[in-house]
Amino acid sequence: MVLGTYVGPYSSVVDSYYPMHFEGIISTLFCFYDAGDAQIGPQVTPLDPTTVASEVYYGTQSGNYTSFATGTALIYNQIYPYQGLLNYTSGIIHHVRLEGWSPSLSLS
Repeated sequence: MVLGTYVGPYSSVVDSYYPMHFEGIISTLFCFYDAGDAQIGPQVTPLDPTTVASEVYYGTQSGNYTSFATGTALIYNQIYPYQGLLNYTSGIIHHVRLEGWSPSLSLS
């Protein structure tokens, strides 16, 4: 299985050959990737995951992406109410379910 390239407003180009994580269950492959920068500091501004689509184009041959899947996006925040502690907000974390995968297919 070969993945296409994602272009979004919170990144220049996310090379989807290197997603954060893949997890396969029988004929379904889950693709997890992030876009945008995480922030750490006293004042952080969380990104809005509803402003960007979670989309992956994929296929069995490089350059021939005959399948398309959409998913969901979320962010993780850790905001402290105490002065002196650093807050954290993640980039946008995407979860996309890819159908038609089998153990005989390889990711390249």
